[in-house]
Amino acid sequence: MSLREVFKRLFGRSDKRLEMAAKLNDVGTVLAQRGMLEEAIVNFSGAAKLDPKVPAFWSNLGNALNSIGETEAALKCFEKGRKLKNAPAHLFDNWGGALSGAGRFHEALDAHKKAVALDPGMADALCNLGNTYRAIGRLDDALMNLDAAAAMAPDSKTIASARLYTMNFVENLSPEEIADAHRSWPVPDSPQPAPFANTLDPDRILRVGYVSADFRRHSCAHFLLPLLERHDRAAVHVTAFKSGQASDEFTAKFKQVFDSWVDIGVVSHQDFASEVRSRSIDILIDCGGHTSDTRLSTFAMRAAPVQVSWLGYPHTTGLAAMDAHLTDAVATPPEMAPLFAEKLIALPNGFHTYRPLKGSAQLSPPPSESNGYVTYGAFHNLAKISDSALRLWASILISVPDSRIMVKTKSFLDARVRAEFETRCARFGIDSARLETRSWTPPDQDHFADFEGVDVVLDATPYNGTTTTCEALWMGVPVVTLCGDRPAGRVGASLLTQIGHQEWIAETDEEYVRIAADLADDQSRLVEIRKTLRAELQRSPLGDAALFARSVESAYRSLWHNWCSKQKA
Repeated sequence: MSLREVFKRLFGRSDKRLEMAAKLNDVGTVLAQRGMLEEAIVNFSGAAKLDPKVPAFWSNLGNALNSIGETEAALKCFEKGRKLKNAPAHLFDNWGGALSGAGRFHEALDAHKKAVALDPGMADALCNLGNTYRAIGRLDDALMNLDAAAAMAPDSKTIASARLYTMNFVENLSPEEIADAHRSWPVPDSPQPAPFANTLDPDRILRVGYVSADFRRHSCAHFLLPLLERHDRAAVHVTAFKSGQASDEFTAKFKQVFDSWVDIGVVSHQDFASEVRSRSIDILIDCGGHTSDTRLSTFAMRAAPVQVSWLGYPHTTGLAAMDAHLTDAVATPPEMAPLFAEKLIALPNGFHTYRPLKGSAQLSPPPSESNGYVTYGAFHNLAKISDSALRLWASILISVPDSRIMVKTKSFLDARVRAEFETRCARFGIDSARLETRSWTPPDQDHFADFEGVDVVLDATPYNGTTTTCEALWMGVPVVTLCGDRPAGRVGASLLTQIGHQEWIAETDEEYVRIAADLADDQSRLVEIRKTLRAELQRSPLGDAALFARSVESAYRSLWHNWCSKQKA
């Protein structure tokens, strides 16, 4: 029976209509839990049409729509639901998440605060409030709310991970404090894992599983896809374990480069661990750490004989069950080993390989050639733009008369966030006449084109850029980075070492300012860099996906040999 026929049959019979609405909502809830979002939306929509005065129906429909990327439709649902009597706290919390996705961050803050006001014990709403503060660079407020959420729900791994991730951005926290906090992540209780049945042959084809929520349009995808494409199938069989529910046009590209594909978006951690064992995965790679849709609970259960962290998280996972962390000696020198629960595996040529996901703008002359002044660029999320970074950028502008700075971030979609940042810059002596702010580029436009207006990119501190650094280099724009005191603050130095431009790496604040000023003072050098840097990247280890794949496979093989040796001992 179609939904229209149901409506017709029930028309005028309010009690039956309300009963049917509740049943449709219940069915939609089960479907959503199973990841069947399109089907769930049909049922939630039916429930809301049959009984439009129930705010929970609109909340569930909005949440499902938001999960498939239909943000504007989701917002309309939340708007309808919030106006109804007795709208629940979770509706406002979900609404806040959709508002953040639309770049309406201050409205999102208000929505999450409303959720907390309605239900002061709602730890998840406090967590989401903290995450929204982080998105707009208000780290003190972010940590305050995340600390409160963690105190309210000490066993929540999601809240604990959000708090740990945020700590990486806070410049007045030491690397040791951050590492100690990671070791306190609430590892779930689980029975002692059964012995593995994997064949103890050290030189056979390895079954490797990659766990990520980012097999889609995402910053990590620029580094994942080229590695996966160049893996030697005579050495490794690769399986994707896709976490999260978000997919897009690039997800299909990822499916093509894996030997096997498993969607674990709505699978329990225990069932995921069982799936890994059933497929005899030898080495399981976590690519997300404590970011969203983390699957670290499964790693804590010891799902595979060898477990490795790589790429998507700048610090230790804190898990005793995580055997190794792939890095390099620049990003994580040996003296940083005590910060990690994992063994550091230093890859010989860097721990990234980069290629843009799609075509990018053609190379152009540096804008200073026509402008008559140098434009610095900083394309970072606001959580990375610390007070120390702004002081450095202000010093550079003082050192280079008539220079400008362009700051680009998604958070500037919100006009209030943009205005607050401009006021903050003024406090550090950055004149508004020398500051240009831009919001993030929509997916259907070429983000790379903005680099055409930049002569030199300034890396952030204490948390460096990664994708934006590679994008700048790809577009022929030199990047100045300050080598920091934590792994997140040394990625820029790692990338520049890979392409052979260590002269743009500063060890002190004074060096950072001098390097940026010297680049601005040599117009002919800027022109030459613009012409040659992309080719240098492509020839370098950073652009050599095959070389990178061989180094990763060598690391996997060494870890596997060690595990086999221990089992035979």
